[in-house]
Amino acid sequence: MLRVVLGLAVVVITACAAPDGLRATPTGGGPVVHFDFDAEPLPELPFPNDLAVRLDDTSPTGVRLNFSEVAPTHHEVLLREKANRLTGFGIFAPVFVEFDAPLALDAVYARHGLNDDLEDDAVFVVDVTPGSPTYLQPVRLDIGGGRYPIDLPDRGQYLDNDPRADEPTLLFETVDEDLDGDGELDPGEDTDNDGVLDAPNYYPEDSRDQLDLLSWYERETDTLIARPVRPLREKTTYAVVLTERLVGLQGESVRSPWEWVHHTRQTEALRPAIEGLAPFGLTVDDIAFGWTFTTGAITDDLVAVRNGLQGEGVFAQLATDYPAQVEEAHWLQDIVNGDEDPYRLPMTRLIGPLAAAGVLPGGEDSLVAQFYEEWSDSIVGGAFTTPFFSYDRDDEGFDDSDEWWRVEAATGLLEAVPQRVPFTCVTPKESAGHQQPYPVVMIGHGQGGTRFQLAALAWAF
Repeated sequence: MLRVVLGLAVVVITACAAPDGLRATPTGGGPVVHFDFDAEPLPELPFPNDLAVRLDDTSPTGVRLNFSEVAPTHHEVLLREKANRLTGFGIFAPVFVEFDAPLALDAVYARHGLNDDLEDDAVFVVDVTPGSPTYLQPVRLDIGGGRYPIDLPDRGQYLDNDPRADEPTLLFETVDEDLDGDGELDPGEDTDNDGVLDAPNYYPEDSRDQLDLLSWYERETDTLIARPVRPLREKTTYAVVLTERLVGLQGESVRSPWEWVHHTRQTEALRPAIEGLAPFGLTVDDIAFGWTFTTGAITDDLVAVRNGLQGEGVFAQLATDYPAQVEEAHWLQDIVNGDEDPYRLPMTRLIGPLAAAGVLPGGEDSLVAQFYEEWSDSIVGGAFTTPFFSYDRDDEGFDDSDEWWRVEAATGLLEAVPQRVPFTCVTPKESAGHQQPYPVVMIGHGQGGTRFQLAALAWAF
């Protein structure tokens, strides 16, 4: 009997303490935001979302991602383990929200795609982090604005027998082909947003041959995709607010799947968004659904490593282990007379060979060659040792799943090995106003390239 009484007391106390939301979900028949916490292999919810994080005192944001690490392949397990070390979500990632019914895309496009005016927007992302320089300011979003083209500029790079060699995008099927194996050709993508799959449709007035593809909404799952125009602030919490301006095909506003227009765990985090919406004539009664997400600490570890190489901060030992010094100099020429330095090759000697090799833009008589003759002194080279963080830990070579950064300034974690880095440098001519030490511009070349490709750019600096 005592157990029953105590149990009833817990139920009553829990019910009395149940948190309230900002607004009760109104009745209606509009598209409902899709939520399924029991979905496999991962819960299905608007993303990114702070409902997918866990509290962690060792994280600079106070949270880390919280994905299930149970997966059918070893690769997926490792990937999720690494993801769960992240201290928040990306600062330039799209926002996805799925519905149980289609949206009125023409209405969405009219509010977001045809203008950059936030006054009539249906979807808002607002900084809700007190003390942030952008507190209560909305983020400019791209929903049909065309800032993220998905068509390929050059389609002549594929093999002759590639059946998709002429497709203008890698994301969508845009040609008629047998997609379901029934022997009949199926139409391609819905290119004009009329709900009917059809062949590619190009803007006739667009000389760039841009495809009219629906890139901000997925019809198969009725998922809206909103992309930030500029990177978000790191270590910042944002509120995503779907207003009643976002409607379905029958003109009814989208709706929350719950009693409130948001999950009650996010009530207080969402509350500042109401003030952020006020300049646009919106109140709490205009919120159809909302959630929050927190961006990760993107640069903390990089800054800590840089400070450590200067002998400062949690990784100060790096300055001792990897002192900033050139450890070897490259012998670049045989000595012709006693006045020459074997470790310096005059740039003027390379103008002809570089021009002949096609590396020097414009050849020997170009403005580039003139700049080198007037302003450059020599090419020098050498090597130094740097900490290498993405090293091969199993020493097998063929398995690179263990080659990733294990650096966390907040916990003091740092794993690195020495790596020799060769370099080549073009030095300027010394003058009264320009003397050593010179400012340094770093140029990196691609895989399969050569360091002497810097000659195509160094003159400009």
